[in-house]
Amino acid sequence: MISRGVTIKKTHDLGLLAEMLREYTEVDEKYLEMCDDLTPYGVKIRYPQELLIEEYHVKKALEETQELYDWLLTLLQTEKRDSEDVDAQEESGEENYS
Repeated sequence: MISRGVTIKKTHDLGLLAEMLREYTEVDEKYLEMCDDLTPYGVKIRYPQELLIEEYHVKKALEETQELYDWLLTLLQTEKRDSEDVDAQEESGEENYS
């Protein structure tokens, strides 16, 4: 989004960031749910309070974090490739009719 000139407000709310991303690309509902699941962990760790969680929750959070990371990395790579294709077309004088 930043590469498109979008100003992103500082927030710990991953769900809000994912909703913002929906304006630019398709975001599957499962990723929105994962973001909502993971947001409390980021907030709780940053602010002094006791964090009691079961091992199952830790495993689930790590799995969701890895899946989100992989998905976002793919999005970034696709965005970079698309941007490079547009740049190459502009340099060669080709027009994109898609």
